[in-house]
Amino acid sequence: MLYRTFKLPLITSFLMVFTACNLHTEDDMGDMEEDMDGMELNINYPTAFVVNGESNDVDVINLNDLTHKDHISLNGATFPHHINMSPDRTKLAVAITSTDLSAGHDGGGMDGMSGLKVIVLNSYTGKIEKEIVLPKMPHNAAFNADGSELWVSQEDEMRSQVLVYNTGNWALKNTILVGKGLSEVTFSTDGSKVFAANTADATVSIISPATKMVMGTVPVGKDPVGAWPAANGHVYVDMRQTRPSPR
Repeated sequence: MLYRTFKLPLITSFLMVFTACNLHTEDDMGDMEEDMDGMELNINYPTAFVVNGESNDVDVINLNDLTHKDHISLNGATFPHHINMSPDRTKLAVAITSTDLSAGHDGGGMDGMSGLKVIVLNSYTGKIEKEIVLPKMPHNAAFNADGSELWVSQEDEMRSQVLVYNTGNWALKNTILVGKGLSEVTFSTDGSKVFAANTADATVSIISPATKMVMGTVPVGKDPVGAWPAANGHVYVDMRQTRPSPR
């Protein structure tokens, strides 16, 4: 969950981003307002964006009165996973996995799957600005410190990659090789380092955003899925929970 502020004309708004990770979300919106597919929204109020992994959309919550305000269509994309906001608060990057990950991060990251992409949304209007089609599963996509780049994870059983896109023209700038079974890519608080959680390797690769080179690889516990910076200067790595086999 990310808490951020951004400014609109004469308005200071708060923005919350919720992600769908290891969670089934039922579509219970039948008694709410009509589908806003294809319509331009006017999101100029304190907002929470909620990714719905099973109903395949993004809900918009008005934090003034904690009511569902609108929802954003993802153009037929299935199983959105993580969401990330650009530093200027104008864009949202949503990773589309096309795979039900409610039971964990296993499987589905092989070459040749259809529907794997990152969708970039305008956070004020809800309109799709860009769809980046990908050959492998993106568990997430994250903007760099100044918003000039979008870093996308690409899971692979042998050698995963981090793809770096120029947000000015959406050209691919760099491909960075990391470990096996990459899950999330995250930035340090000051933006000076990137952490790639190599789930199958039980390691975290540390990358320099400036040089796009791997600075080092740190062994961690089994099945890391993300490395998250804290205000105390430490980075905390969360591990995938393995469910016990039925007896």
